[in-house]
Amino acid sequence: MNHLQAIAKAYYRQGPESTKENANRFSDAMKKDREGKVDYVEFKEYLRRNGHGNYAKRTLFDELGSKRRLGFWEVMTLFYIIVSRRPFCKKCDRFVTAEYFACVKCFESSADPYCICIDCFRRPGTDYRHGSCDHPKFLDNCTMLARRPPVPQPRIEHAHRHSSHRPQPTAMVESPAHHSRRRSTSQSSQPTGMVESFANYYRRRSTSQSSHPTDTAQSSTHHSHGRRA
Repeated sequence: MNHLQAIAKAYYRQGPESTKENANRFSDAMKKDREGKVDYVEFKEYLRRNGHGNYAKRTLFDELGSKRRLGFWEVMTLFYIIVSRRPFCKKCDRFVTAEYFACVKCFESSADPYCICIDCFRRPGTDYRHGSCDHPKFLDNCTMLARRPPVPQPRIEHAHRHSSHRPQPTAMVESPAHHSRRRSTSQSSQPTGMVESFANYYRRRSTSQSSHPTDTAQSSTHHSHGRRA
């Protein structure tokens, strides 16, 4: 889990200010107390309410935080896990923090692909049949992602539904020189990287700003707690 948190930190720190603001809103939307920490009940309720119930498992919560409460970076790691579609093994139900194998048919056509951790995949005699796949073919996730088109961003509850602010798509993490050249040649290219996910998450939720007014009051009250630059 440490290396997943390192990835999430890298994206957060290298992103523009708008990306960091959106990341902070995501964190605030899950918190309900002034201590700026997230307990398991808040974790579970938030994920289920926002269509990510498959991640609302106690085992994942415990792996994210060792003190029974999640801080800012643990929540950012959760965001990265959701956006990157990190799976649970369909055989042992463990959260997969490293490489894994996935059914080619499911991975390309299903929102919940059939993924297996390396330990289960290499175990002799394992039955990999599932659903309509009687003779499934598997590839590792690195090979699979190299051949897969972009996928829609996950649904996340907006922390400030009373605000008229609409975050704009941001650029990929890049060097200042590359960024300067890119701005001069293409101002309308579509976002494709992890950094854009923070902005896109909230742009897609802007149409439901009045859905949960009580959550807005709770999250905006604690907007300044639990952040780290």
